[in-house]
Amino acid sequence: MRFLRATHLIVTGYSKELLEREVKPMIEDFLGKRGLTLSPEKTKITHIEEGFDFLGQNVRKYDGKLLIKPSKKNVKAFLEKVRTTIEENKTAKQENLIHLLNPMIVGWTNYHKHVVSSEIFSSIDYEIWKKLRQWGIRRHPHKGKRWIVTGKG
Repeated sequence: MRFLRATHLIVTGYSKELLEREVKPMIEDFLGKRGLTLSPEKTKITHIEEGFDFLGQNVRKYDGKLLIKPSKKNVKAFLEKVRTTIEENKTAKQENLIHLLNPMIVGWTNYHKHVVSSEIFSSIDYEIWKKLRQWGIRRHPHKGKRWIVTGKG
């Protein structure tokens, strides 16, 4: 029989003191009996209004309303991956670049589409558009910027 173990865990409570004094020792005891420990570097006790990042998303209460958004760190890493892909394919055909970028963009957006992400999607869309426009200008130095963006003279 094979056992799977969780590597990510969120515990909520009414107060920081309750979590530190009672809940955390209970969790450490529970894990200890199974040969596991809490990672001191990754264990964080924080107020929900301060928020925390979890699995690429930021969980935080804004004015009493819980919102989950893609984390800034995750957005930055995704954009860096897209930029790197575009830069590494400066001479690639448009079709090939599309085949490289589409799975990345679709996968990332599908992961984050169930949380509050429309503003972040818009900003990412604009950043990708700027990078692709730059790529197109480099690929077609004798064409006008309007042609590059629209495909029309």
